[in-house]
Amino acid sequence: MDEADRKGVSQVNAEEEEASSSGYRLVPWQSWEEWNMIREKLLSSSPESVRVALNR
Repeated sequence: MDEADRKGVSQVNAEEEEASSSGYRLVPWQSWEEWNMIREKLLSSSPESVRVALNR
């Protein structure tokens, strides 16, 4: 891991700590329903479903 990667990891860790201390968790999804839809598509045996999920 190079210096830029370490700085990126440090930034993510700091953001996670801040989110945890406020009682909130940062996620890239708008809702649990959206997350479940993406999760199901990512785990699908259909290449088209996986592509749709990755393009989300």
